[in-house]
Amino acid sequence: MTGTPPWAVGEHLWRKVDHHERRHHLGTITRIWHDGDRWMVEYAYGALGDRITTALAAEMYREGPMTRPV
Repeated sequence: MTGTPPWAVGEHLWRKVDHHERRHHLGTITRIWHDGDRWMVEYAYGALGDRITTALAAEMYREGPMTRPV
C-alpha cells in the first residue's frame, strides 16, 4: 500500500447529481482502508447516521459539511 488516503474519518462525502453543480450529501466517513488495489471508504448515512455502506474512494467527491438540509 502506497500513498495516503484521499479522505479522513469525519469528512463529508458528496456525489454530483447533475451537470449544474448540484451535489447530494452521501454521509460522513467512519472508516478508510486500502484493499490492496484501491482506497475504500465506509460512511454513515440516513437521518440519524445509523446506516453504514462502503464505496470506492475515487467515486466520491469531497466538500465541506452540509449547509442546508438534504
